[in-house]
Amino acid sequence: MMVGAPATIPPHWLHVLGAPDGCASLKRRAWKVLREGQPIEQHLANTDWMRSWSIAQTVGEPASGAVKFRLRSNRTQQDCETVVLFPKQGRRATACISSQIGCGVGCLFCATGTMGFQRNLRPEEMLEQVYLARCLAQREGRHLRNVVLMGMGEPLHNLEAVCDSIAFMVSDRGFGLRERFVTVSTSGIPSAMLALVRRFPAIRMALSLHTANGSDRRLLMPKAPNDLEVLRETVRAINRIQAIREEHKDAPEFCAVPVWIEYVLLDGWNDSLLDAERLLSFCKGLCVEVNLIPLNGTAVGDGKALAPSPRERQQEFAAALRRGGITTTIRNSFGAGENAACGQLVTY
Repeated sequence: MMVGAPATIPPHWLHVLGAPDGCASLKRRAWKVLREGQPIEQHLANTDWMRSWSIAQTVGEPASGAVKFRLRSNRTQQDCETVVLFPKQGRRATACISSQIGCGVGCLFCATGTMGFQRNLRPEEMLEQVYLARCLAQREGRHLRNVVLMGMGEPLHNLEAVCDSIAFMVSDRGFGLRERFVTVSTSGIPSAMLALVRRFPAIRMALSLHTANGSDRRLLMPKAPNDLEVLRETVRAINRIQAIREEHKDAPEFCAVPVWIEYVLLDGWNDSLLDAERLLSFCKGLCVEVNLIPLNGTAVGDGKALAPSPRERQQEFAAALRRGGITTTIRNSFGAGENAACGQLVTY
């Protein structure tokens, strides 16, 4: 827990409070309870403060590994979803937050894409998701260490607001998170990826690649950038920015923060040994780690027709990458039973 509240609150959080600039006492009280993760309503009663969201629905229990909040905007009455993950080992928790309502990328395997893009979230709307997750984590005796922007939306289509929210998350005058424990997942917006990493050099960037075959990627992710060579060069540039020492900028093995390559394994689509060879070729010379994601079922859109790769093929695919020298993990799925796992968030 952070102590020593400052006399004023950074501008980002004033949006959350909805307080006029002259309300110094209100700001100080809010800042104190914000840092301590207390239920803020108890301390701000009889003010004009209003939360960005109301909790419309809560699904799951911490003991199951995931709790999903359906949040309703008090301003627009639109819904988004936030997931809090509770790994079985340790006392940490992770907030998976949304950056948009809906998403315009339209990935075939993702339920959110069936909503289309509806609107960008404001910085305060993202920060309040983190705050709600922190409150839940503390009630469970956990420490909210990680925030991943892997919920609804393409974060880099909302770059300015995402940067503003991250700035508060990692500030000593904000949530005090370490940059390296904040992860931004993107379908691959080269200029925005570079802008984000230049501003936050220790942040974890995750590229949702899903195939190293350009024609297949256009089918799977119809509205994502699909020039694979441009994406490779973008990752290489990120490696250089995140290198530990200036003199090693051309040596990817010295980079401080490997870029995650996210790859949903789809039966018959992208899970052959040839696909693994293509992925190895994409990763050659880059400082990356591959995160293989078993497909989580969705009851909406074209995702209904897709199937996850069999477990044995997942293992074979991972082994081929490891033989090629690429650090590879197969992600454990949390929250699939609550429709809270990767690719399952949808609010209509």
